[in-house]
This record gives sequence, structure tokens and C-alpha cells, in this order.
Amino acid sequence: MLRLMHGGIWRFGTTVHIIKNALEKSLWDKSWSRDRGGLLTVEHFAQGYKRLARNCPDETNVFTVKEWHLIQREVDDKGRLVDPASVKRRRSRSE
Repeated sequence: MLRLMHGGIWRFGTTVHIIKNALEKSLWDKSWSRDRGGLLTVEHFAQGYKRLARNCPDETNVFTVKEWHLIQREVDDKGRLVDPASVKRRRSRSE
């Protein structure tokens, strides 16, 4: 839950948008079926987040990296997530 809320930058609307994108991705996923339990996976959330964050690379996707809490994004005027602050830059400041 913390990862999801962090990805949505603690904004209810942005978080719901990530959930909606994940659900859409799962519905179009060919391997997602009633026989397999129809599970919503972390991969679906990663793809949903990637869509909202303008096709961010895996290393800046909060659902694919171990140190997801270091990724900081902001929202632009259109409600889309903008590029994160550099993880390396944030680490060097804290040292």
C-alpha cells in the first residue's frame, strides 16, 4: 500500500488513476484468465504506473525497483507524473 500511495504522490486522484491503469492492463493481458485466478499482479501496476509516468524506464518505476521510496515525482498541469529527481543525486546529498 505504501508503494502505491508513494507512486501516486499521496494524492487520491493520482493513486486511483494508477489503479485504473493497472486494471486496464490486466484486462488486456492475454495470460490473465479465470483459470489462473484472474489475479491483479505487481506487473500490472508497474505497467499502469509507466503509462501515467509517460513510459518511464524500469529504473524509475516505483513498482519495479527495490529502493522505490527514493523516487520523487511531481505532477504537471495536465495531471501527469513528471520525471523523477535523480536517485544518485538524492543519495549523494544524504551522505
